[in-house]
Amino acid sequence: MSFVWNCLGDSITDAIFVDRHYYDYIMERCPGLVVRNYGISGTRISENDETAFCRRYREMERADVITVFGGVNDWGQQNPAPLGRFEDRDSRTFYGALHLLCEGLQTNYPEAVILFLTPIGNVGYGQFAIGKNILGYTVEDYADAICRVCASYKIPVLDLCRECGFTPENPVQNKRYFIDGLHLSEEGHKRISYPIEAMLKKYCGSDFVNRCSL
Repeated sequence: MSFVWNCLGDSITDAIFVDRHYYDYIMERCPGLVVRNYGISGTRISENDETAFCRRYREMERADVITVFGGVNDWGQQNPAPLGRFEDRDSRTFYGALHLLCEGLQTNYPEAVILFLTPIGNVGYGQFAIGKNILGYTVEDYADAICRVCASYKIPVLDLCRECGFTPENPVQNKRYFIDGLHLSEEGHKRISYPIEAMLKKYCGSDFVNRCSL
C-alpha cells in the first residue's frame, strides 16, 4: 500500500522550470511514495483570485500527508498581499488567509498530517521584491506569520526561509541553487529535499517509513 502526499504550492512546486523537483528526489529515495502535485505557478496563499491556496485546497483528494509550500508570491509580487493582523479572518490578508487555510485543511482532511514550508526569498527575478516589498515587509515577516498561525493550530513548520542552508543573496549559491534568483535549480530542489524528507519521516513516523520502502 502506497503512502500518498499532496503538495499544495506555487511555481516552486508546479512541474515547470526544471525537470526534477524536491518531491521527485524524495520519490526516488522512497519508492512507495505517491505524490499528487497541486502546485500552480504565480498563486498565493491569500485570496486574489480563484487559484488562491485558501480556496483551492478543497479540490484536493484525500492523502496521508499534505504539505503547503507558499507565501513568496504574497510577499514579492508587485501588488503584495497585506500582511494584516494575527486576529484577521479576511482571506485577502496574509494572516487571515492562513487562518482560513489551516482551519480548512484540518476540517476537510482530519486524518492527514499537515505540514507547512516557509518561502525562501528572491534576489533578481523580474519585478519581484528584493529585501522589502512595497508595503515595507520582508519575506521573513511572511515566514513569521506562517510560523505563528501554524503554531496556533499545532501544525509543524519547516522554516526554509531561515534554515534551507543557502541564500540567493550569496552570488555563488545563487548561481548553484537558483535559476533566476527565485526559482530553484535542480541542485536547489535536491538540497531542500533532504530536510523535507526528514520532516515527513518525523511527523508521519513508521507509517511513512514502512509504506514508502516498498
